[in-house]
Amino acid sequence: MNYKISYLPKNKWKNYPLDMEFKTHYFYDFEINDNNDRVDISFILKKSDEELNCPIDCDFPEILYPSYYKNCKAFGVLENDNLIACIQINLEYSNRLRLTTIWVKEDYRRQGIGTLLFKYIEKYALKIKARAIILETQSNNVVSIDFYKKMGFEINGFDKSCYSNFDKEKKNIRLELVYYLN
Repeated sequence: MNYKISYLPKNKWKNYPLDMEFKTHYFYDFEINDNNDRVDISFILKKSDEELNCPIDCDFPEILYPSYYKNCKAFGVLENDNLIACIQINLEYSNRLRLTTIWVKEDYRRQGIGTLLFKYIEKYALKIKARAIILETQSNNVVSIDFYKKMGFEINGFDKSCYSNFDKEKKNIRLELVYYLN
């Protein structure tokens, strides 16, 4: 199917809620081995005995144009005036483009819409001469991590206490990914 990406104006789409919930049995665990003069960090794909529901303890529901992003823009795919997919970006002070949201309605997943949205933003980032595209995801969002790796992203860092003091136990570590632009 041929999907068209359109700009989603802030005055119409501000605070539009997105259902980002997913369920999984897989997560990336991490190990840190600190041997005085060398620190090794490993991310290891593991299977959980229990189903992991995400987001876990979410204080910030996912919406378009949240007030904490000052330079935000959103683009989406509409079908009969219904939003079926979107991507939201925020230009940061360091000339990096933060991909704050990429969302595809469940019935439309695995049809290439996510790839189409990412390629659209990649062209946009090159046009504005951004140096990289960055994003945050969670260590238990394995489907998204696999998608981002397929697009060319790599791990740029992690935060093992971003969401709570028990992120490792909840199998929900914040991962930062980067896609370098040429």
